[in-house]
Amino acid sequence: MAAMAAIDEELECTSEAPPSLEAVVGDLEPTAEEAKVLQDLETMALKDLLHISACPSLLMRMSATVCIAGLCSSESGRRGICEVQPDAFPRLVGLIEDEHEGLRAHGFSALANLCENEDAAVRLAERGVGLKTMAAILDVVRRKSRMPEGCPKLLVNMTRIDLGRKAVLKGEEGSAAGALAQHLNDLIDAFEASREKPGDPLAWLALFFENMSQEKEVAQLLCNLHSGKHGFLLLRVAKGLAGSNPDRQLGAAGAIKNCCFYPEMHEHIVKHDEMSALMVLPLVGPPDGYDDEDKDEMYPVRLPPRESRARFARSRARSCVCCVRVRVCAYAYYKWIYLCIYTCIHDPDDGVL
Repeated sequence: MAAMAAIDEELECTSEAPPSLEAVVGDLEPTAEEAKVLQDLETMALKDLLHISACPSLLMRMSATVCIAGLCSSESGRRGICEVQPDAFPRLVGLIEDEHEGLRAHGFSALANLCENEDAAVRLAERGVGLKTMAAILDVVRRKSRMPEGCPKLLVNMTRIDLGRKAVLKGEEGSAAGALAQHLNDLIDAFEASREKPGDPLAWLALFFENMSQEKEVAQLLCNLHSGKHGFLLLRVAKGLAGSNPDRQLGAAGAIKNCCFYPEMHEHIVKHDEMSALMVLPLVGPPDGYDDEDKDEMYPVRLPPRESRARFARSRARSCVCCVRVRVCAYAYYKWIYLCIYTCIHDPDDGVL
């Protein structure tokens, strides 16, 4: 019995998770020789993974891609990928072009994390990854298939940099005139439909619209009263301010702010009462403080929960909305003065000059 108890005690001890590397070595810094060996090990492993990721066997390709995605999630892994020779990027771009949908999903997640590194983002943009990702999203939407989790995030990260935005503006070689407007309409259609789906898989696209609205051509499309098949495009993005999703809130506020940097867009924006209502909606307080008549006169959407408004008040989205108010209100103020003078001239009984 004593022997069995000893065995049980030993088994209980081995059931604990092994200690982490940090727990074993503490703050111990590697020597120059040790650092070189560790770097060589990482490089050798990465080269092998890249080689295996091109194998005919799906099992081998998938296993290697999952490991590569793990490397892309750490700063040291991203740095190692950028430094390895020969250049790893042609093979990495191949991950999102694989014939297997599941493997492509891991590839999108890997590249979405990889382009957190600025150098990696530029090198991926040079290889047209932004355009490839946008095409993949549109293809999934048209086929009504499942959206790979990393797809919208990769598109957002690609368009954070100027080169990525310019590539999306330019489009593919031989693309028809008006292709950008069509893509933008299709993406906003899918973005709106995503609200009703579990997990809101395309909420990240709000940040893509924010990024792209820095380009005047896109700002013009968003603010053009006739460019949207189903209504004013900027208004459809701005509805994110009425919800509780922080990505939609931030993207909506940022897109409006960017469009307001172009004075010629102000008139299009202030023509819509709904835009003004949306910009103040997250700040009006809890819905139980208003009676039915008040609510009927508000923007016809559900007020966000109290905790969402508190989060909004502390967020970058709030500063974007405040910036918009300053710019648009300046425009609206002078427009109001003009209208008052115009009214007095044409109907003196209603006013005094």
